[in-house]
This record gives sequence, C-alpha cells and structure tokens, in this order.
Amino acid sequence: MTLIDGFIVSPNVTVKQVRVVDAGFKDSDHNPVRLTFALQPAMEALMIRPINHNQALLQQRARQATTADADIAQDLLATLAAHRAECVGMAANMIGQPVAIIVAQLAAGPVAMMNPVITREGGPFETEEGCLSLTGTRPTTRYRRITVSWHTPSGEAQTGRFTGFEAQIIQHECDHLKGILI
Repeated sequence: MTLIDGFIVSPNVTVKQVRVVDAGFKDSDHNPVRLTFALQPAMEALMIRPINHNQALLQQRARQATTADADIAQDLLATLAAHRAECVGMAANMIGQPVAIIVAQLAAGPVAMMNPVITREGGPFETEEGCLSLTGTRPTTRYRRITVSWHTPSGEAQTGRFTGFEAQIIQHECDHLKGILI
C-alpha cells in the first residue's frame, strides 16, 4: 500500500481525488496551463524509475516498441504518477529505455502510446516548455491540432485527434522519441 496525498491507494481500490497542477507549459495565448486529473488506482508490480538527465542518451532515437515492452509502458505510467506534481508526460528514454513509448496525462486519464506517429498537424504557435529531464524552459513551435496513430501496450491499433494542451504534451514526448530536446 502507498500513501499518496493522504489517501491510501492499493490494487483494486478506486480513489476519487482531483488534483490541479501547474503543468509548466503555456497555451497558445501564452497563459500558464493547469491540468486537473483524478488519481488512478494503484497497479500491481509497477516500478517507479529514476529520471534520466544524460543529454547524450536523451538525444538517441528510440527503437520501435513491441508488446514485449508493455512492462516499460506500465513503469512509465507509474513514474508519471509519482511525478504528477511537476510532469504531465514522459517518454521511455526519460527512464533510460530507448524504446518508442510515451505516456501522457490527458483529461480522460493517463494513456500509454507505443510507436506513436503524428500523421496530421495544424495551427502552429510559439510557446515555451519545460522538461523533467532538463532544467529551465525553452522556446519551441507546436501545433494546436494533431492526429496521432499508435498501439496500446497490448498491441491494439489506435488513432486519435488531440487539441490544445493535450496535443502539446504528445508533440513534446514524440520529440523525445526522435532524440529532439527542447
């Protein structure tokens, strides 16, 4: 059992707690973005991994993920939850795994994407972003609207359209998979 923000979380227990965090990003109007999400039930056998700060490793391209890498996706979700106060997305290379897997805290809850590919983008804008693996913020160009294709950890093909801050999170994490640092 783990104590998180005063609530006991254990497998098969639903926890209803809403948390608002400063995401460390700005929206297309340059306003600070706050993200609201509910804590998720704890999952069995997850590992919270240390954050990789080695820029040489972060700049390497990720290899394609397979269903055999599903444990990495679960570890990423656990690590994202552990850093929820300062982080809304992660790529596997941020935990030392050069595999094409990202996780993002979306309005509907956390999602793991294996081999994500942005297939459409529209509405470019300039913004500043921070990164858990790097210090400070840096300017970057993002798109307000994107379409992404990916696989779930179980191998199911998915396609989704994302806008606003969710699109920004996914773009940032997909850059990590290409070895691009902001």
